[in-house]
Amino acid sequence: MKFQKILRIAWEGLMLNKIRSFLTTLGVIIGVASVIIMMAVSAGAEAAIAEQINALGANLLIVSPMRGVPGAARTLLYEDALAIAEQVIGIDGVSAEQAPAPQTVKANGVTLESLAIIGTTADFPAVRDYPLAEGTYFSESDNDRKLKVAVLGAGLAQDLFGGESALGQTITIGSTKFTVIGVMSPKGVVADIDYDGRVYLPISVVFQKFMTTSLMRADAVRTIYIKVASQDKIDSVTTQITSLLAARHDIDPVKPDFT
Repeated sequence: MKFQKILRIAWEGLMLNKIRSFLTTLGVIIGVASVIIMMAVSAGAEAAIAEQINALGANLLIVSPMRGVPGAARTLLYEDALAIAEQVIGIDGVSAEQAPAPQTVKANGVTLESLAIIGTTADFPAVRDYPLAEGTYFSESDNDRKLKVAVLGAGLAQDLFGGESALGQTITIGSTKFTVIGVMSPKGVVADIDYDGRVYLPISVVFQKFMTTSLMRADAVRTIYIKVASQDKIDSVTTQITSLLAARHDIDPVKPDFT
């Protein structure tokens, strides 16, 4: 059979079944388009997840109380973070964090309700790869002395002081006055957390002024961040931390009260 005759027969078949041919063609087009869209969405989602992970900090390990374990929220302590910093080999820094209930912040005639207050240690900017735009972060000495100093997120500094420098200004959190010593660089929203709208305080001051001791130990922390020196040391550092905290908490390493 000649090729031209084959084409004529095929064309006649298509014309006799126009609706079926159209639906078949449409199905193929939709199927191909769906695959392309799914691949694009998947690639976009992977990129977004990678961006959020990188925004938390490079080579970062995160330790937090084990959810669902009775009393676990009280067992991850500030002293655990100090022990990790002193005893674990292969790390570049440790930052402990605690967040009390949202607070009212007042300054410059402005009152802002329900703001996130984060108590941290001095290594926070380095561990979290989160530099300052101006001023300084508080030191270990400031934390030990429980100095009433504060560092503002970039957006919060703008909300409170506009174009005026926040450095040296006084803010009131609850009923306690703090002196602003620094403003963080803009970071935006990462994993639904608005870093630019927070106040960062020495964790010792948060323990002293804002923690409800009836609910948990005054020195309990919600998270410990560990910056590992290099990616090839992550497994070793993880093993060291697990053994250290299990010994400190007097528990079986295979049944930890932390994660």
